[in-house]
Amino acid sequence: MRVRQGRVAGAAWGFRMWGYPWARAAFIAASLVIVVNQVASDPRNSALGLLLMGAGIPVYYFRDRRA
Repeated sequence: MRVRQGRVAGAAWGFRMWGYPWARAAFIAASLVIVVNQVASDPRNSALGLLLMGAGIPVYYFRDRRA
């Protein structure tokens, strides 16, 4: 794991990315289109997958609280 160190005075924070924030918005939109298309084409399997992903949320918060 990466240990976060203090910020050095005068140092650049983060990095620059071409197309920011539009690249992120395009990725989110494309992901949403894929999810909606999958749910529309196969609702039963999609619901099972979404339930499985949702079941991991309590595990995430439990582990996050312990750390």
